[in-house]
Amino acid sequence: MPIAMNGLNKLLTEINKLNEENFRVRQHFQYVHKFKNRTKWDSLTAIDVNEIKEHISPLFVSLNDDELAKRFDLLMYTIELAKLQTKNATKPIRSVIRTAEALSKLGSIPQVMEQKYIIEKVQTKEFWSEADIFELEAVAKRCVT
Repeated sequence: MPIAMNGLNKLLTEINKLNEENFRVRQHFQYVHKFKNRTKWDSLTAIDVNEIKEHISPLFVSLNDDELAKRFDLLMYTIELAKLQTKNATKPIRSVIRTAEALSKLGSIPQVMEQKYIIEKVQTKEFWSEADIFELEAVAKRCVT
């Protein structure tokens, strides 16, 4: 199973786990119900992507999880989705590059040193023009763990 599909399956599982009795979930119920449907994800429109960002993504924020990691995951999923739909992802790519530039200035931190190669790689135009879904997913996994 391709990595992007695996990520989609995880996302669908999480959407289906949402407690529909929860106040926050009830506020966005029509969108939760809409995106529980697997076939809806096969042909997302720009409006769908905006609805996911505005109404679904905030429902997964947890005080126990690392917020920055979630934001980075969202950026990478947005870039992967754009790549799959052959759409432009300039803004999230710029955000990843800025993050990598900031991290590269923290070279004395062991976790940054361990990921130096990938941090430098994502700062290049060549990476973003040539990277496929598998390489993008690898970046997401290596930078969050």
